[in-house]
Amino acid sequence: MLLRSISAGIVPEEIKVRLRREKLRKRRKAILYSGAGALVILAAVLILTLFPKRAEAIDSIAVLPLENLTGDAEQEYFVDGVTDELIDALPEERSLWAETYEWAKTDLLMLYGEMVQMIAEKTQVRLTSKETTRFARAHQVNPEAYEAYLKGEFHWYKFTEKGLETALKYYELALEIDPDFAPAYTGIAGIWGSRTYFGMLASEVMSKRMAAINKSLELDSMLPEGHYMLASNATWFEFDWEEAEREFQLTLELNPNYAQARVFYGLFLTGMGRFEEAKAQMRIGIELDPLNSMYQSYLGLAYLRGRQFDEAIAQFQKGLALQPDFADALGGLRGCYHHKGMYEEALAVSRRLYTATGEQDLLEALNRGHEEGGYREAMRQAAEALEARSNRAYAMDIATLYTYAGDKERALDWLEIAYQEKIQNLIYLNVYPKWDPLRDDPRFQDLLRKMNLPVGKSSISD
Repeated sequence: MLLRSISAGIVPEEIKVRLRREKLRKRRKAILYSGAGALVILAAVLILTLFPKRAEAIDSIAVLPLENLTGDAEQEYFVDGVTDELIDALPEERSLWAETYEWAKTDLLMLYGEMVQMIAEKTQVRLTSKETTRFARAHQVNPEAYEAYLKGEFHWYKFTEKGLETALKYYELALEIDPDFAPAYTGIAGIWGSRTYFGMLASEVMSKRMAAINKSLELDSMLPEGHYMLASNATWFEFDWEEAEREFQLTLELNPNYAQARVFYGLFLTGMGRFEEAKAQMRIGIELDPLNSMYQSYLGLAYLRGRQFDEAIAQFQKGLALQPDFADALGGLRGCYHHKGMYEEALAVSRRLYTATGEQDLLEALNRGHEEGGYREAMRQAAEALEARSNRAYAMDIATLYTYAGDKERALDWLEIAYQEKIQNLIYLNVYPKWDPLRDDPRFQDLLRKMNLPVGKSSISD
Protein backbone atom coordinates (compact mmCIF):
# COMPACT_ATOMS: atom_id res chain seq x y z
CA MET A 1 0.00 0.00 0.00
CA LEU A 2 2.79 2.43 0.89
CA LEU A 3 4.61 1.67 -2.35
CA ARG A 4 1.46 2.26 -4.34
CA SER A 5 0.76 5.62 -2.70
CA ILE A 6 4.28 6.89 -3.32
CA SER A 7 4.32 5.62 -6.89
CA ALA A 8 1.19 7.65 -7.61
CA GLY A 9 3.28 10.80 -7.40
CA ILE A 10 5.61 9.76 -10.25
CA VAL A 11 5.18 10.48 -13.94
CA PRO A 12 5.70 6.97 -15.40
CA GLU A 13 6.27 8.16 -18.96
CA GLU A 14 9.08 10.49 -17.86
CA ILE A 15 10.80 7.58 -16.18
CA LYS A 16 10.32 5.29 -19.16
CA VAL A 17 11.81 7.85 -21.53
CA ARG A 18 14.97 8.26 -19.47
CA LEU A 19 15.40 4.52 -19.09
CA ARG A 20 14.93 3.95 -22.80
CA ARG A 21 17.52 6.61 -23.55
CA GLU A 22 19.91 5.03 -21.07
CA LYS A 23 19.62 1.72 -22.91
CA LEU A 24 20.08 3.35 -26.31
CA ARG A 25 23.24 5.13 -25.25
CA LYS A 26 24.84 1.85 -24.22
CA ARG A 27 24.14 0.39 -27.70
CA ARG A 28 24.08 -3.16 -26.48
CA LYS A 29 21.42 -5.86 -26.13
CA ALA A 30 20.47 -8.47 -23.55
CA ILE A 31 17.34 -9.99 -22.09
CA LEU A 32 16.07 -10.30 -18.55
CA TYR A 33 13.28 -12.73 -17.89
CA SER A 34 11.74 -12.12 -14.47
CA GLY A 35 9.08 -14.45 -13.13
CA ALA A 36 7.67 -15.67 -9.84
CA GLY A 37 10.73 -15.56 -7.63
CA ALA A 38 13.30 -16.29 -10.32
CA LEU A 39 15.50 -14.47 -12.80
CA VAL A 40 16.72 -15.94 -16.04
CA ILE A 41 19.50 -13.85 -17.53
CA LEU A 42 20.95 -14.39 -20.96
CA ALA A 43 24.40 -12.75 -20.75
CA ALA A 44 26.36 -12.47 -23.99
CA VAL A 45 29.92 -11.25 -24.48
CA LEU A 46 32.33 -11.44 -27.43
CA ILE A 47 35.01 -14.16 -27.51
CA LEU A 48 37.98 -13.61 -29.66
CA THR A 49 38.00 -17.11 -31.04
CA LEU A 50 37.55 -15.60 -34.50
CA PHE A 51 40.66 -13.52 -33.85
CA PRO A 52 43.18 -15.98 -32.35
CA LYS A 53 46.10 -13.59 -32.70
CA ARG A 54 44.40 -11.23 -30.26
CA ALA A 55 43.17 -13.89 -27.84
CA GLU A 56 45.90 -13.21 -25.32
CA ALA A 57 45.30 -9.45 -25.29
CA ILE A 58 41.70 -9.05 -24.13
CA ASP A 59 41.53 -5.59 -22.64
CA SER A 60 37.84 -4.74 -22.67
CA ILE A 61 34.46 -6.37 -22.07
CA ALA A 62 30.95 -5.43 -23.20
CA VAL A 63 28.10 -5.53 -20.71
CA LEU A 64 24.82 -5.84 -22.54
CA PRO A 65 21.83 -3.98 -21.04
CA LEU A 66 18.87 -6.06 -19.96
CA GLU A 67 15.41 -5.84 -21.47
CA ASN A 68 12.26 -5.88 -19.33
CA LEU A 69 9.95 -8.56 -20.73
CA THR A 70 7.71 -8.83 -17.66
CA GLY A 71 5.01 -6.52 -18.99
CA ASP A 72 5.30 -4.54 -15.74
CA ALA A 73 6.62 -0.99 -16.30
CA GLU A 74 7.49 -0.72 -12.61
CA GLN A 75 10.22 -3.32 -13.14
CA GLU A 76 12.15 -0.90 -15.38
CA TYR A 77 13.97 0.39 -12.32
CA PHE A 78 14.95 -3.11 -11.30
CA VAL A 79 16.08 -4.17 -14.77
CA ASP A 80 18.07 -0.99 -15.30
CA GLY A 81 19.68 -1.44 -11.90
CA VAL A 82 20.83 -4.95 -12.80
CA THR A 83 22.53 -3.60 -15.91
CA ASP A 84 24.22 -0.81 -13.98
CA GLU A 85 25.45 -3.23 -11.30
CA LEU A 86 27.09 -5.39 -13.96
CA ILE A 87 28.64 -2.37 -15.67
CA ASP A 88 30.02 -1.29 -12.30
CA ALA A 89 31.37 -4.74 -11.62
CA LEU A 90 33.07 -5.60 -14.90
CA PRO A 91 35.85 -4.35 -17.11
CA GLU A 92 34.84 -3.87 -20.75
CA GLU A 93 35.48 -6.45 -23.45
CA ARG A 94 35.11 -7.57 -27.09
CA SER A 95 34.22 -11.33 -27.69
CA LEU A 96 31.45 -13.79 -27.38
CA TRP A 97 29.91 -16.62 -25.50
CA ALA A 98 26.56 -17.10 -23.81
CA GLU A 99 25.40 -18.52 -20.49
CA THR A 100 21.95 -18.78 -18.95
CA TYR A 101 21.46 -18.21 -15.21
CA GLU A 102 18.44 -18.96 -13.05
CA TRP A 103 18.57 -17.57 -9.52
CA ALA A 104 16.11 -16.49 -6.88
CA LYS A 105 15.58 -12.73 -6.93
CA THR A 106 16.88 -12.48 -3.38
CA ASP A 107 20.23 -13.84 -4.59
CA LEU A 108 20.68 -11.06 -7.13
CA LEU A 109 23.93 -9.68 -5.75
CA MET A 110 25.40 -13.17 -5.50
CA LEU A 111 24.44 -13.58 -9.16
CA TYR A 112 26.50 -10.49 -10.05
CA GLY A 113 29.53 -11.94 -8.30
CA GLU A 114 29.11 -15.36 -9.91
CA MET A 115 28.76 -13.86 -13.39
CA VAL A 116 31.73 -11.53 -12.99
CA GLN A 117 34.04 -14.26 -11.75
CA MET A 118 32.92 -16.61 -14.53
CA ILE A 119 33.48 -13.94 -17.19
CA ALA A 120 36.88 -13.14 -15.73
CA GLU A 121 37.82 -16.82 -15.93
CA LYS A 122 36.59 -17.16 -19.52
CA THR A 123 38.49 -14.06 -20.66
CA GLN A 124 41.56 -14.83 -18.56
CA VAL A 125 41.19 -11.47 -16.81
CA ARG A 126 42.87 -11.52 -13.42
CA LEU A 127 40.76 -9.96 -10.68
CA THR A 128 42.51 -7.90 -8.02
CA SER A 129 42.37 -9.05 -4.41
CA LYS A 130 39.92 -6.22 -3.64
CA GLU A 131 37.66 -7.29 -6.52
CA THR A 132 37.76 -10.92 -5.45
CA THR A 133 36.88 -9.95 -1.89
CA ARG A 134 34.11 -7.67 -3.08
CA PHE A 135 32.37 -10.37 -5.11
CA ALA A 136 32.86 -12.97 -2.38
CA ARG A 137 31.03 -10.67 0.06
CA ALA A 138 27.88 -10.64 -2.08
CA HIS A 139 24.77 -11.37 -0.05
CA GLN A 140 21.05 -11.80 -0.53
CA VAL A 141 19.03 -8.68 -1.28
CA ASN A 142 15.31 -8.10 -1.11
CA PRO A 143 14.26 -7.17 -4.68
CA GLU A 144 11.50 -4.85 -3.46
CA ALA A 145 13.99 -2.99 -1.25
CA TYR A 146 16.41 -2.75 -4.14
CA GLU A 147 13.69 -1.44 -6.44
CA ALA A 148 12.69 1.23 -3.92
CA TYR A 149 16.34 2.26 -3.61
CA LEU A 150 16.69 2.65 -7.39
CA LYS A 151 13.60 4.86 -7.45
CA GLY A 152 15.13 6.97 -4.72
CA GLU A 153 18.29 7.39 -6.78
CA PHE A 154 16.26 8.48 -9.80
CA HIS A 155 14.57 11.28 -7.86
CA TRP A 156 17.73 12.38 -6.02
CA TYR A 157 19.41 13.16 -9.33
CA LYS A 158 16.73 15.72 -10.15
CA PHE A 159 18.30 17.74 -7.31
CA THR A 160 15.18 19.73 -6.51
CA GLU A 161 13.43 20.06 -3.15
CA LYS A 162 10.54 17.93 -4.39
CA GLY A 163 12.94 15.38 -5.84
CA LEU A 164 14.78 15.08 -2.52
CA GLU A 165 11.54 14.58 -0.59
CA THR A 166 10.38 11.84 -2.97
CA ALA A 167 13.81 10.19 -2.91
CA LEU A 168 13.80 10.14 0.90
CA LYS A 169 10.44 8.35 0.92
CA TYR A 170 11.82 5.64 -1.34
CA TYR A 171 15.01 5.18 0.70
CA GLU A 172 12.92 4.89 3.84
CA LEU A 173 10.63 2.43 2.08
CA ALA A 174 13.67 0.33 1.15
CA LEU A 175 14.66 0.17 4.83
CA GLU A 176 11.10 -0.59 5.88
CA ILE A 177 11.26 -3.63 3.60
CA ASP A 178 14.86 -4.55 4.53
CA PRO A 179 16.36 -2.74 7.56
CA ASP A 180 19.83 -4.10 6.71
CA PHE A 181 19.99 -2.74 3.15
CA ALA A 182 23.12 -0.59 3.55
CA PRO A 183 22.94 1.50 0.33
CA ALA A 184 19.61 2.98 1.43
CA TYR A 185 21.34 4.51 4.46
CA THR A 186 23.85 6.24 2.20
CA GLY A 187 20.93 7.50 0.14
CA ILE A 188 19.45 9.05 3.27
CA ALA A 189 22.83 10.55 4.16
CA GLY A 190 22.92 12.11 0.71
CA ILE A 191 19.49 13.64 1.23
CA TRP A 192 20.57 15.35 4.45
CA GLY A 193 23.73 16.68 2.85
CA SER A 194 21.83 17.96 -0.18
CA ARG A 195 19.38 19.87 2.01
CA THR A 196 22.11 22.39 2.76
CA TYR A 197 21.57 23.60 -0.81
CA PHE A 198 17.93 24.30 -0.01
CA GLY A 199 18.06 26.42 3.10
CA MET A 200 19.34 24.16 5.89
CA LEU A 201 22.62 24.69 7.74
CA ALA A 202 25.31 22.05 8.18
CA SER A 203 24.72 22.16 11.94
CA GLU A 204 21.08 21.17 11.34
CA VAL A 205 21.80 18.13 9.15
CA MET A 206 25.09 16.62 10.30
CA SER A 207 23.85 14.44 13.19
CA LYS A 208 21.31 12.65 10.98
CA ARG A 209 23.72 12.50 8.05
CA MET A 210 26.49 10.94 10.13
CA ALA A 211 24.10 8.48 11.78
CA ALA A 212 23.09 7.21 8.34
CA ILE A 213 26.70 7.00 7.10
CA ASN A 214 27.85 5.15 10.22
CA LYS A 215 24.97 2.69 9.95
CA SER A 216 25.78 1.92 6.32
CA LEU A 217 29.42 1.17 7.16
CA GLU A 218 28.42 -0.83 10.22
CA LEU A 219 26.43 -3.07 7.88
CA ASP A 220 29.18 -3.15 5.22
CA SER A 221 32.56 -1.69 6.13
CA MET A 222 33.75 -1.77 2.50
CA LEU A 223 30.63 -0.25 0.96
CA PRO A 224 31.80 2.18 -1.78
CA GLU A 225 28.82 4.46 -1.19
CA GLY A 226 29.66 4.68 2.51
CA HIS A 227 33.26 5.72 1.87
CA TYR A 228 32.07 8.15 -0.79
CA MET A 229 29.92 9.82 1.87
CA LEU A 230 32.96 10.09 4.16
CA ALA A 231 34.86 11.73 1.30
CA SER A 232 31.98 14.16 0.78
CA ASN A 233 31.93 15.02 4.48
CA ALA A 234 35.66 15.72 4.54
CA THR A 235 35.38 17.87 1.42
CA TRP A 236 32.27 19.98 1.88
CA PHE A 237 31.67 20.01 5.62
CA GLU A 238 34.99 19.43 7.40
CA PHE A 239 37.43 21.02 4.91
CA ASP A 240 39.92 18.21 5.55
CA TRP A 241 41.60 17.93 2.17
CA GLU A 242 43.92 15.00 2.94
CA GLU A 243 41.13 12.88 4.39
CA ALA A 244 38.89 13.76 1.46
CA GLU A 245 41.42 12.57 -1.09
CA ARG A 246 42.07 9.35 0.83
CA GLU A 247 38.38 8.50 0.98
CA PHE A 248 37.74 9.39 -2.67
CA GLN A 249 40.62 7.17 -3.74
CA LEU A 250 39.44 4.31 -1.52
CA THR A 251 35.93 4.65 -2.93
CA LEU A 252 37.23 4.36 -6.48
CA GLU A 253 39.45 1.41 -5.57
CA LEU A 254 36.35 -0.35 -4.27
CA ASN A 255 34.31 0.60 -7.35
CA PRO A 256 36.24 2.18 -10.26
CA ASN A 257 32.99 2.60 -12.22
CA TYR A 258 31.19 4.63 -9.56
CA ALA A 259 30.15 7.54 -11.78
CA GLN A 260 28.98 9.89 -9.06
CA ALA A 261 32.19 9.44 -7.09
CA ARG A 262 34.22 10.20 -10.23
CA VAL A 263 32.34 13.44 -10.85
CA PHE A 264 32.40 14.64 -7.25
CA TYR A 265 36.07 13.72 -6.90
CA GLY A 266 36.47 16.00 -9.89
CA LEU A 267 34.69 18.79 -8.02
CA PHE A 268 37.08 18.29 -5.10
CA LEU A 269 40.03 18.51 -7.49
CA THR A 270 38.76 21.79 -8.93
CA GLY A 271 38.80 23.23 -5.41
CA MET A 272 42.44 22.21 -5.16
CA GLY A 273 43.21 23.93 -8.47
CA ARG A 274 43.97 20.62 -10.21
CA PHE A 275 41.79 21.26 -13.24
CA GLU A 276 43.15 18.74 -15.73
CA GLU A 277 42.84 15.91 -13.21
CA ALA A 278 39.36 17.14 -12.35
CA LYS A 279 38.15 17.14 -15.94
CA ALA A 280 39.64 13.69 -16.53
CA GLN A 281 37.69 12.26 -13.58
CA MET A 282 34.48 13.99 -14.65
CA ARG A 283 34.78 12.71 -18.21
CA ILE A 284 34.99 9.15 -16.90
CA GLY A 285 31.81 9.76 -14.91
CA ILE A 286 30.07 11.20 -17.95
CA GLU A 287 31.19 8.27 -20.10
CA LEU A 288 29.56 5.96 -17.55
CA ASP A 289 26.34 8.03 -17.47
CA PRO A 290 26.23 10.49 -20.40
CA LEU A 291 22.57 11.45 -19.98
CA ASN A 292 23.04 12.70 -16.43
CA SER A 293 22.39 16.45 -16.48
CA MET A 294 24.19 16.95 -13.16
CA TYR A 295 27.40 15.35 -14.42
CA GLN A 296 27.35 17.29 -17.68
CA SER A 297 26.79 20.55 -15.81
CA TYR A 298 29.49 19.91 -13.22
CA LEU A 299 32.06 19.49 -15.97
CA GLY A 300 30.95 22.99 -16.95
CA LEU A 301 31.84 24.15 -13.43
CA ALA A 302 35.35 22.75 -13.88
CA TYR A 303 35.76 24.81 -17.06
CA LEU A 304 34.32 27.90 -15.36
CA ARG A 305 36.62 27.65 -12.34
CA GLY A 306 39.53 27.18 -14.72
CA ARG A 307 38.47 30.37 -16.56
CA GLN A 308 37.64 28.56 -19.79
CA PHE A 309 34.37 30.44 -20.19
CA ASP A 310 33.44 29.50 -23.75
CA GLU A 311 33.99 25.81 -23.05
CA ALA A 312 31.98 26.18 -19.85
CA ILE A 313 29.04 27.80 -21.69
CA ALA A 314 28.94 24.95 -24.21
CA GLN A 315 29.06 22.37 -21.40
CA PHE A 316 26.31 24.05 -19.36
CA GLN A 317 24.13 24.08 -22.46
CA LYS A 318 24.59 20.30 -22.71
CA GLY A 319 23.41 19.90 -19.14
CA LEU A 320 20.43 22.23 -19.66
CA ALA A 321 19.41 20.33 -22.80
CA LEU A 322 18.89 17.34 -20.51
CA GLN A 323 17.30 19.26 -17.63
CA PRO A 324 16.30 22.85 -18.49
CA ASP A 325 15.61 23.82 -14.88
CA PHE A 326 18.86 22.54 -13.33
CA ALA A 327 19.81 25.38 -11.00
CA ASP A 328 23.55 24.67 -10.79
CA ALA A 329 23.83 24.82 -14.58
CA LEU A 330 21.88 28.07 -14.74
CA GLY A 331 23.97 29.62 -11.97
CA GLY A 332 27.18 28.55 -13.71
CA LEU A 333 25.97 29.88 -17.06
CA ARG A 334 25.15 33.24 -15.45
CA GLY A 335 28.67 33.35 -14.01
CA CYS A 336 30.22 32.75 -17.44
CA TYR A 337 28.26 35.60 -19.00
CA HIS A 338 29.12 37.89 -16.07
CA HIS A 339 32.85 37.23 -16.43
CA LYS A 340 32.69 37.78 -20.19
CA GLY A 341 31.02 41.15 -19.61
CA MET A 342 27.80 39.92 -21.25
CA TYR A 343 25.57 41.45 -18.60
CA GLU A 344 22.26 41.36 -20.44
CA GLU A 345 22.76 37.64 -21.05
CA ALA A 346 23.68 37.17 -17.39
CA LEU A 347 20.52 39.01 -16.37
CA ALA A 348 18.37 36.87 -18.67
CA VAL A 349 19.83 33.67 -17.18
CA SER A 350 19.22 35.06 -13.67
CA ARG A 351 15.55 35.39 -14.59
CA ARG A 352 15.52 31.81 -15.84
CA LEU A 353 17.21 30.66 -12.63
CA TYR A 354 14.74 32.31 -10.25
CA THR A 355 11.80 31.20 -12.38
CA ALA A 356 13.07 27.60 -12.31
CA THR A 357 13.58 27.66 -8.53
CA GLY A 358 10.25 29.39 -7.88
CA GLU A 359 11.90 32.31 -6.06
CA GLN A 360 9.43 35.01 -6.96
CA ASP A 361 10.84 37.46 -4.40
CA LEU A 362 14.27 37.35 -6.07
CA LEU A 363 12.78 37.63 -9.55
CA GLU A 364 10.78 40.70 -8.61
CA ALA A 365 13.79 42.32 -6.89
CA LEU A 366 15.95 41.58 -9.93
CA ASN A 367 13.50 43.18 -12.34
CA ARG A 368 12.91 46.18 -10.11
CA GLY A 369 16.62 46.77 -9.66
CA HIS A 370 17.25 46.53 -13.39
CA GLU A 371 14.58 49.12 -14.12
CA GLU A 372 16.01 51.47 -11.49
CA GLY A 373 19.74 51.15 -12.16
CA GLY A 374 20.70 48.46 -14.62
CA TYR A 375 22.62 45.22 -14.09
CA ARG A 376 24.55 46.00 -10.91
CA GLU A 377 21.49 47.42 -9.19
CA ALA A 378 19.56 44.30 -10.21
CA MET A 379 22.20 42.13 -8.53
CA ARG A 380 22.18 44.37 -5.43
CA GLN A 381 18.42 44.25 -4.97
CA ALA A 382 18.36 40.48 -5.50
CA ALA A 383 21.05 40.18 -2.81
CA GLU A 384 19.03 42.33 -0.43
CA ALA A 385 15.90 40.27 -1.07
CA LEU A 386 17.79 37.06 -0.30
CA GLU A 387 19.35 38.70 2.76
CA ALA A 388 15.85 39.64 3.96
CA ARG A 389 15.03 35.95 4.41
CA SER A 390 17.32 35.99 7.48
CA ASN A 391 18.71 32.56 6.65
CA ARG A 392 22.46 32.17 6.97
CA ALA A 393 22.32 29.05 4.78
CA TYR A 394 22.16 31.39 1.77
CA ALA A 395 25.41 33.15 2.73
CA MET A 396 27.38 32.11 -0.38
CA ASP A 397 24.55 33.10 -2.73
CA ILE A 398 24.22 36.49 -1.04
CA ALA A 399 27.99 37.03 -1.22
CA THR A 400 27.93 36.12 -4.92
CA LEU A 401 25.19 38.64 -5.71
CA TYR A 402 26.93 41.42 -3.76
CA THR A 403 30.15 40.65 -5.63
CA TYR A 404 28.33 40.89 -8.97
CA ALA A 405 26.88 44.20 -7.72
CA GLY A 406 30.37 45.49 -6.91
CA ASP A 407 29.76 45.73 -3.15
CA LYS A 408 32.98 44.19 -1.82
CA GLU A 409 32.44 44.89 1.87
CA ARG A 410 29.04 43.27 2.08
CA ALA A 411 30.28 40.34 -0.01
CA LEU A 412 33.13 39.81 2.48
CA ASP A 413 30.71 40.09 5.42
CA TRP A 414 28.69 37.22 4.00
CA LEU A 415 31.74 35.12 3.12
CA GLU A 416 32.77 35.32 6.77
CA ILE A 417 29.28 34.18 7.78
CA ALA A 418 29.59 31.34 5.25
CA TYR A 419 32.80 30.22 6.95
CA GLN A 420 31.14 30.31 10.38
CA GLU A 421 28.34 28.09 9.08
CA LYS A 422 30.62 25.78 7.04
CA ILE A 423 28.81 26.48 3.79
CA GLN A 424 29.85 23.86 1.25
CA ASN A 425 31.05 25.95 -1.68
CA LEU A 426 33.80 27.59 0.36
CA ILE A 427 36.11 24.88 -1.00
CA TYR A 428 36.16 26.83 -4.30
CA LEU A 429 37.14 30.14 -2.68
CA ASN A 430 40.61 30.17 -4.23
CA VAL A 431 39.60 29.16 -7.75
CA TYR A 432 36.26 30.80 -8.51
CA PRO A 433 36.75 33.84 -10.79
CA LYS A 434 33.85 35.66 -9.14
CA TRP A 435 35.98 36.24 -6.03
CA ASP A 436 38.78 37.96 -7.98
CA PRO A 437 37.66 41.48 -6.94
CA LEU A 438 38.06 40.42 -3.28
CA ARG A 439 41.25 38.44 -3.59
CA ASP A 440 43.72 41.09 -2.39
CA ASP A 441 41.64 42.09 0.62
CA PRO A 442 43.16 41.04 4.01
CA ARG A 443 39.80 39.63 5.12
CA PHE A 444 39.71 37.35 2.08
CA GLN A 445 43.31 36.25 2.63
CA ASP A 446 42.43 35.43 6.23
CA LEU A 447 39.58 33.20 5.03
CA LEU A 448 41.99 31.31 2.78
CA ARG A 449 44.30 30.68 5.75
CA LYS A 450 41.41 29.38 7.85
CA MET A 451 40.39 27.08 5.00
CA ASN A 452 43.98 25.81 4.61
CA LEU A 453 43.95 27.01 1.00
CA PRO A 454 46.94 28.69 -0.70
CA VAL A 455 47.20 32.35 0.22
CA GLY A 456 48.04 34.78 -2.57
CA LYS A 457 47.03 34.33 -6.19
CA SER A 458 44.24 32.06 -7.34
CA SER A 459 45.25 28.41 -7.72
CA ILE A 460 45.10 28.14 -11.49
CA SER A 461 47.16 25.31 -12.93
CA ASP A 462 45.98 25.16 -16.55
